[in-house]
Amino acid sequence: MKRIIGFFVLSLLMTVCYAQKTALGLNLEIGATYKQVSRSSVSIHQTVQGHDMKMNMAVEANMSYLVRSVVSDVYEFDVQYTKLGMMVESPQGEMIFDSEKKEGTDVLSNLLSTMVRKVFQVKMAKNGKVLEVKNVESVIESAFDVVTGLSELQKTQLKAQLTNAYGAEAFKGNIESGTAVFPDGKVDVGDAWTVVTHMESGMASVMTAEYTLAELNDAFVLLQGNATVQTADKDAYVESNGMPMRYDLNGTVTSAIKLDRTTGWVIESRITQDMKGRADIKANDQLPEGLTIPMVIHSESVIRNL
Repeated sequence: MKRIIGFFVLSLLMTVCYAQKTALGLNLEIGATYKQVSRSSVSIHQTVQGHDMKMNMAVEANMSYLVRSVVSDVYEFDVQYTKLGMMVESPQGEMIFDSEKKEGTDVLSNLLSTMVRKVFQVKMAKNGKVLEVKNVESVIESAFDVVTGLSELQKTQLKAQLTNAYGAEAFKGNIESGTAVFPDGKVDVGDAWTVVTHMESGMASVMTAEYTLAELNDAFVLLQGNATVQTADKDAYVESNGMPMRYDLNGTVTSAIKLDRTTGWVIESRITQDMKGRADIKANDQLPEGLTIPMVIHSESVIRNL
């Protein structure tokens, strides 16, 4: 009899412990609007033909997400950039661009100002994976219909810069850093799981992250993440400033992500990334032997709910 009672108590305790496990994911309201501000800073240290070159860049974006529908666990959003900003610091000096800049002949600020309040579409699964970003390139393209006086070369270069900062792949990588973090099953505090994310902005890379449920209460969920990231295809060349380049980079990413307990939406996400390696410029008329550029990259990003 004692053995039977002991077994019953043990089974009851196991059931209670299992019941404490929680399903994590997005649980958004149709018709509701969710807002975010994203700020990222990147420091790049390169060695070009024996010369050290350092560049710092910061990108800011305020975004608004209107939930239009949810179909088969996929949310469909109407998204707008509501404020855009960019800062570039190089050996040539510092340049600051802002969509809210109202005066002057600052072409890039004027382009940013024409991109805000233009709607594009996003599909996101309840596990936080972005499935589709549609029409954001059209938002960038239409900005050049308003701003005049640019040569074709200037247009090409500026479009590339804006696409790298705010285009579909940049948007996907930015938002997934705080949403594509959920486990497949139920978890308890202390449990860990792995998420693999493919990123295409600028260069194709793969991030393999282990997230741990660090804290859980009625108000929020806190996740801690540690990841490795590396170039997906070291032999693939991509166009950069008019030159074919390939990258061989790897590094680490650490993150602390606080999510709303009810909706799963990001309250605050802080991410730090360190990468190093090289970029190879393909041989051309100007560089018959090509060029290898060692580089070290440090970046920090913060996403907050507004």
